[in-house]
Amino acid sequence: VNAWEKSTEGKAKAMVMVKNRERHLSIQCIVGWSRRTMEIKQEEKMREQRMAMVSRNYVAGQQAIQQECFVNWRDAKKIAERKEKAMAQAGRLIANSQQALMTQVVNAWEKSTSGKAKALVMERNQQKRLLTQMVMAWIRFLDEMHRERELEKQNAGALEQLQRMREQKLAAVERSLNVSGRAMVKDCFFGWR
Repeated sequence: VNAWEKSTEGKAKAMVMVKNRERHLSIQCIVGWSRRTMEIKQEEKMREQRMAMVSRNYVAGQQAIQQECFVNWRDAKKIAERKEKAMAQAGRLIANSQQALMTQVVNAWEKSTSGKAKALVMERNQQKRLLTQMVMAWIRFLDEMHRERELEKQNAGALEQLQRMREQKLAAVERSLNVSGRAMVKDCFFGWR
């Protein structure tokens, strides 16, 4: 009887151990899946954060480029306005000098009957003043043209530098997108495995 009791007792112990192992195995599977699920959620969260950061960097880069373009456009507009103003001033000077010359000629003809010598002296003085005014106006115009050319050279250098910076930023964004794309493929592959 003793042997039979021992064998049934051993069978009962073995059954309890098998049931405990099944329960233990189930718990391990559930815990493992739970951990993997949490890891996947964390990876997704990190991926979303990286994408948000890339988006912010892209938007900031675009805003910087837009601001730089606006500043250069505004400077070019000011230069064009200065040119137009100088051309209008030169036109007015020319028109005024022609009117003054006509007035001088008419006045000289009127005075020729009263005193030809005096009229000739006055006409020569007027012509000298007119010539002086025209020369000074041309000197101012040439100075402004020289300044504008210098500004155009400076703006050309700034535009080249802006273009290089834009290309560098676009290359950096492209590299960043390539790296994040590879990371997403890698995550998908390891998640699938």
